[in-house]
Amino acid sequence: MTGELAKATQTYQELIESYPREMEAYAFLANLLSSQGDYERAANLVRQGLRISPDAVYLYEQLADFSIA
Repeated sequence: MTGELAKATQTYQELIESYPREMEAYAFLANLLSSQGDYERAANLVRQGLRISPDAVYLYEQLADFSIA
């Protein structure tokens, strides 16, 4: 909300390091990176999230969106 994208990116990366089995952190960071135009990294994060939670349908949607972009 404050526009501090670098801080948000760092926070999500720390969240992933602290809780590597929480798929949501990967999805949140992927959304943030895609909003900055880094679709390749975003897609890689979504793939990591899918390894953790292969039943999360919205991750497949994200992966498709980032791959097309």
